[in-house]
Amino acid sequence: MSSRLGYLLAVLIPITMVGHAGVVETDHATVPPIRVRNMLDTLLHPIDPGTLKAHLEEAPSPVEFDMFAGDNSTLERLNPPKGGALAVASGYSVEVDAGEVFAPAPADGSRNIYMGAVKSTDALALRVQVRLDGLGDSDELWCVDPDHPRAFGPYRREDDDPDGVWLPTIEGDTVALMLRTADDSLPKLEITALSHFFRPLRQAVTAKSLLPCHVNVACIE
Repeated sequence: MSSRLGYLLAVLIPITMVGHAGVVETDHATVPPIRVRNMLDTLLHPIDPGTLKAHLEEAPSPVEFDMFAGDNSTLERLNPPKGGALAVASGYSVEVDAGEVFAPAPADGSRNIYMGAVKSTDALALRVQVRLDGLGDSDELWCVDPDHPRAFGPYRREDDDPDGVWLPTIEGDTVALMLRTADDSLPKLEITALSHFFRPLRQAVTAKSLLPCHVNVACIE
């Protein structure tokens, strides 16, 4: 979850408590002011879900990897809990260029859109690692949950790391990706690794982190 959203929630809680006597309640639940609800919605959905759904309909079939197809039970057995630590995913390297993944989608204003997707067969959740150093000045990469349209990003060239950048964890076996650019050509992007979750995502997150996390570390804090 982004720091801006965490800050807003931290501010929202004391505001609703302070205004407790002056608000309308139903079963002790306080409805935030419309302005605050709009701010929260903007943070949770930086790209309108309806727009995302339309873009997803233009996405090509995902590039599929079957490294761990049918192996979830075996991976669980080989990775029992150890000292309170629980292994939930297994990663593997891939070498995939943007041209193998993305296809053009209808433009969004002045920006050209390219949609793609990556799948790890039978994964209960999936995380994608990318290199961003090939992106241009105007290029943006967004990680998208295809089942419950929600975008995470944008990721730009300055966000690159020589060891690769892990995108947010998405529940299910497929991660959709969107490239937005002001240029006329497909941006350069390399997918370098996948993290295949063989245990349910709920076992990897705490009660305070129910949404796919928007951080560059394993989604277990």
